[in-house]
Amino acid sequence: MGNKIDVDGLKDEFGRLGLHKKLDKHKQEKKQTTVDLKRAVEEISKLEERVDVIKNLEALDFKGFSINPKLSTAKSEAVAVAILSDNHVEEVVKSEKVNHINEHSSKIAKKRIELFFVKLVRIVNIQRTGTTIDELILGLLGDHITGYIHDELMETNEMSPTQAIAYFYKIAIAGIDYILEHGGFKRITIPCCTGNHGRTTMKMKVSASMENSYEWMLFHFLANHYQDNKKIKFLIGEGYHLYLPVFEKVLRFHHGDSLRYGGGVGGIYIPVNKAIAQWNKGITADYDIFGHFHQVIFAKNFVCNGASIGYGPYALSIKAEPEPPAQVLFFIDKKYGKNNNWTIFL
Repeated sequence: MGNKIDVDGLKDEFGRLGLHKKLDKHKQEKKQTTVDLKRAVEEISKLEERVDVIKNLEALDFKGFSINPKLSTAKSEAVAVAILSDNHVEEVVKSEKVNHINEHSSKIAKKRIELFFVKLVRIVNIQRTGTTIDELILGLLGDHITGYIHDELMETNEMSPTQAIAYFYKIAIAGIDYILEHGGFKRITIPCCTGNHGRTTMKMKVSASMENSYEWMLFHFLANHYQDNKKIKFLIGEGYHLYLPVFEKVLRFHHGDSLRYGGGVGGIYIPVNKAIAQWNKGITADYDIFGHFHQVIFAKNFVCNGASIGYGPYALSIKAEPEPPAQVLFFIDKKYGKNNNWTIFL
């Protein structure tokens, strides 16, 4: 017969196997408990950090600050400076000649100049909310007409130079009367400089430019018209420059045609600053005010006026950058000088 099975031995063996399983399970549980304990310690550490942050935040003063306005009842004082130039009232710009960027005629010129005076008063009233502005300087800086300085203008202009001067004369009177009625100014100073277009000769005369300018005559007619009005003072230049002190600053007015600029990447800045440096060797001015270039520029030491005529065939031919019809307005603050520059789009 076969071998006899050791039943008691098997029982002992199975018992040992069961004990090993229990030991393995106990080791796994102990290992898991260690992992869980480590995680718990980490969580407790994070919670303690958050508690510290909260305690620090609670220690901070979150009541904030309050602003107690102590506004001065005294207003600052400034003078408004508006420039009217390069109007070319009788010149025609046909839309198709300038890629439909602009158009111009004597009727359009009238509307744009009228809008200039209306916007001027509106902007000054805005500035008056915090500033006393009793005086206006209205610079008439030339090229109010186009004239016959080129032969083709005899064919394309809507009016002759004398007719154009008479036309602008009426527009200027209407504009000045509007300022007198609605501007609220105690004083109006009008510096006048002739341009290069309003001349009676084909070639520009250097030493006798005023005597041969339709605009010089125009300025005297305007001054005569307002001679009995004590609020208005005309300053008509007899030379190229016209100087006017405002508070502690000196303004130098001119048309701008003596500035030599033949184009270039830097624009007019370099030739203008070179000219200013030379002119200041004679009489020093804080700001140069001029037109001629048909572009609005507010620089630290000069202001270049735009043109109410806007973009035209000549500007297109010299590759000038198109600009919308515009004139300039700025303010001379008694304390800070030139500031608050405005472009009056027309």
